Amino acid sequence: MQLDPGSVSMLFAQTLAASPDVAMKAVLTQPLTWAILLQFSILCLGQAFESLVESVEEVVDPKLIPVVKQSVEEFATLGFIGLVIQTFEIGRLHTLLACFIH
Repeated sequence: MQLDPGSVSMLFAQTLAASPDVAMKAVLTQPLTWAILLQFSILCLGQAFESLVESVEEVVDPKLIPVVKQSVEEFATLGFIGLVIQTFEIGRLHTLLACFIH
């Protein structure tokens, strides 16, 4: 049985009205939900990091701007290396997303 998107939306709305706990559990067990939340979180963290760097560059003495840029570069590199190591450490056969879902 195939459902069109409108039917799925109506079914979800009816389930949500009848039992919010069941509906939320159904949504939170979907891999797509976690993929979207993970991507959104990464984008938000990236934007916050960029805003912080811009704020620091505005406040710091112009002579120290190269130091700030080098520090940001080192911080980003170490963060990426840490993410890669943690991903491999969690499980070699699992993807990063699968680690968050299970």
